[in-house]
Parts: sequence; C-alpha cells; structure tokens
Amino acid sequence: MYVLYAKAVAEKTGAAFVDHFSLTRDEHLELGAAAVNKMLPSDGIHTTLAGAEVAARSFVRGVLCAGPVNPLYPHMARNAWLVSSFPAASDEHVPLTPPVASLGYLETEGQSGL
Repeated sequence: MYVLYAKAVAEKTGAAFVDHFSLTRDEHLELGAAAVNKMLPSDGIHTTLAGAEVAARSFVRGVLCAGPVNPLYPHMARNAWLVSSFPAASDEHVPLTPPVASLGYLETEGQSGL
C-alpha cells in the first residue's frame, strides 16, 4: 500500500520514484524463505548486514534500470553496474517466522502471496 502512495506522490510532484519494495521482494522470492529469514532474525522487519545489502542492491538496480531519467543515475558510481543480481542462498532450512509470513509475499518458499 505504501508503494502505491509513494508512487502517486512522486507522479504528482514530479519526483523520481524507484519501486524499491517490488525489487527487494523479487530478490527475496528468488533467494527463498530460508535465506530471507536469516536476514530478518528478530522481528521480520529489521535486517542483518546481508539483508541491508540485498535492499541496497535492489535500490541500485532500480536506479540503473531507470537510466538517465532518474536524477540519481548520474551519481551512481561507475562500478555500480557490477552489483551482482543475487547472493548465493543457503540450503539450510529455516521455517518462516510469523512476522515475515504476515507480510504475505513469502508464505511458502518459492511462492508469492501477491
């Protein structure tokens, strides 16, 4: 819901918009529930360093994919293009914690609830 509000405000005001939520969600789905839960150990919201790196990588990808129309694009470091798509996910099974499951987009490993 917040994504839709942010996008609407950006469109109305002419501000740049990066759908950071969708990009991060897509990466979480690719990684799988076990890997994502390791990045959200305490409350399903606040991440570990690995989770912060996933979020940052998603944001950088969003800016780079938008290209020069995004005002942040010229400020990206030249080597930002080297940002990898997805880190290696662990094979260790970690069940979903209730806070993550309640988000609805990682109900079961590999399935989107949206």
